[in-house]
Amino acid sequence: MIYNLEFTGFVQIERMWWWRNYIEYTTYVEIEWPKPGFLSLVRLNSTHKHPNTIRALTRKQIGSDKRELFVLNKLYGKEEEMYERRRVFKENRVANTK
Repeated sequence: MIYNLEFTGFVQIERMWWWRNYIEYTTYVEIEWPKPGFLSLVRLNSTHKHPNTIRALTRKQIGSDKRELFVLNKLYGKEEEMYERRRVFKENRVANTK
């Protein structure tokens, strides 16, 4: 359980136009496997049939019918700033509890 919310499946990156009304926000989680980078997660809002749940983004593999997780090598711009701000906040909170 990530962020104390239920994981209910995947969202195809090619179908984001359909999901746009149901996505509350996108967040990124740093991972090391299957490849290092940032895993893209979306939280669904209360208008979806699975309200307040988490889904991972996937994309189609090149030359195959299979799907793979959508992992960014690096964050850019506003997303990078927001991720760094959250990371520093968490580090400060942990340091203050000790």
